Amino acid sequence: MTEWIERLLAKLERVRQTDHEFLGYGAWRHWYRFGPKLAPSLIAWLEAKYGIELPEQYRQFLIEVGNGGAGPYNGLQRFGYLDVPQRIPSSLGTGIRRHDTYPSGLKREWEERYMPDGSLTDGFEENFYDSIWMMAGGDTILAQPFPFIEPHNSNELAEELLSGSAGQVEGGANMRWCVPGALYMAMYGCGATQMLVLNGLWKGSIWMQDLASDNGYYVVAKNFEEWYDQWLDSVLVFCARSLNYRRLLSMFATKDPAEAKDLETLLRANGITCETEGTPSRTMIVLVNQDQKEAARPLIEEFVARTKR
Repeated sequence: MTEWIERLLAKLERVRQTDHEFLGYGAWRHWYRFGPKLAPSLIAWLEAKYGIELPEQYRQFLIEVGNGGAGPYNGLQRFGYLDVPQRIPSSLGTGIRRHDTYPSGLKREWEERYMPDGSLTDGFEENFYDSIWMMAGGDTILAQPFPFIEPHNSNELAEELLSGSAGQVEGGANMRWCVPGALYMAMYGCGATQMLVLNGLWKGSIWMQDLASDNGYYVVAKNFEEWYDQWLDSVLVFCARSLNYRRLLSMFATKDPAEAKDLETLLRANGITCETEGTPSRTMIVLVNQDQKEAARPLIEEFVARTKR
C-alpha cells in the first residue's frame, strides 16, 4: 500500500476507535466506511468517458481504499458514470422505526429499509451519488479548463469567469456544484462545497465554493492527501476536546451567542465544566462534562424556561 495512504488509514482507525457514537460532523452519514475499491481498468474507462486524467493521489485512493464514504465534512462523493440519474441505487422504506442507543444514552432513530435484493440497509449504499447524478449522461464539463488562476476569487469574479460555462443552468444556479475542470468531492455545509481540480495550473488541489457566505472560490489544500489529512486532524481534535463531553437529554441549542455565553457562565458558576461548539451563523450547542450531567440538567431546564418567558 502507498505510504501516505497507509499513514492516513492508521489515523482514520484512531478516529474509529475514539468516535464510537459518530459524533464527528457528518460521521452519522458514512460511519467511517468506504464504498468498494475501483479497478484500474474501470478508472481508465471512466477517464476516457469524461475525457479527463484524474490526479494521481485521488486515483490511488480509489484503487487502494475505496470509492466514496468516510471523508471530509459530509463525506466523500463517489466517482463513476450513469447513463441516466434514475440508475442511482434506491431502497424501499417500511415505515418501521428503529433506534440505536449508545453508552452515553444518545439515541439515533432510523427507518428499516431494504435494498432490491432484500438486504437490510442503513442507507450507506445509496449515499454520495450526487456528483455522479449531476454528470449523468456524460456531461463534458469535467474536461473543460478550470477557470480560476488566482488562489482566491470573489463572488463577482467567479460569476464573471463562470458565465456561460457548459453545465451551468440559466442564472448560474449550478455554480455551487458544477465548475469546469473540477470534480465535486464533498458538501461542506450551509451551501458550501469542495471540489478536486482536474486540469491546469491547480490540478490536484482542493477548492472551496462558498458563495452563500460571499467568500467565492478559494484553495483549501494543495492536494488530496493534505485535504484528507486536515480532516482527520480536525476530527481527532474534536475527539480529544469534546468526547469527554456529552449532549444532555435537555441540552441547550441556540443561534444566539449571547444565550450560549450566559448558559456557560451559569454552569461554571455552579462548578460544572462545559464548552460551546458551533458558530453564531449556525446552531451553537452547550456541552457538559458527562460526569456532571445530572447536576447540570436542572440548571439547563431552568435556564431554558427563563429564556422562553
